[in-house]
Amino acid sequence: MLKVGDKVILDGALGVILEIHLGRCHIVWEDRFSSWEIAHTLRKAEESLATGSLDDMENTM
Repeated sequence: MLKVGDKVILDGALGVILEIHLGRCHIVWEDRFSSWEIAHTLRKAEESLATGSLDDMENTM
């Protein structure tokens, strides 16, 4: 189950879930682009993969 704040992967891109509504997740991606994605298309990032630019991005938001 995905929740707000989870780091996710879609097509090799890393992002962070900002909000969830009706089975769709609002994601901000590592390039600062944001989009709404269907939850079941997202894969939760493992901690070993979700480091670096995403952690830096969370500290600046």
